[in-house]
Amino acid sequence: GDYELDVLLENDMTCTGIECNVDTLRVVKVGNVYYEFVEKPCIQLAFYRDAKRIQGRDNRKQGQMCANPDLPHAREACCRGERYREVRSASTSYLYDGERMTFSTAAERCGSLC
Repeated sequence: GDYELDVLLENDMTCTGIECNVDTLRVVKVGNVYYEFVEKPCIQLAFYRDAKRIQGRDNRKQGQMCANPDLPHAREACCRGERYREVRSASTSYLYDGERMTFSTAAERCGSLC
């Protein structure tokens, strides 16, 4: 069919189901069509307070970087602080594949796993 490639929502949509429990969505389904949210580059401030270190799944290959804890740039990786050096893998509780969340959401979810 004829579907628009770019769609601009004029109003916020009401969430339903698990989408009410996430910080951001990457894909939404409208009717029979899926749309991906593509954030515009360089719209956040380059300097921010209380930066947090984030890293790829395998930090030996992908390295680490600083991120704004108030923006959804990473997903959680939960492990007990007192056993940090022993941990080879962390537990996660993401609600959809590729979910990204703010630091406060990650801390809340990790706290619920204890």
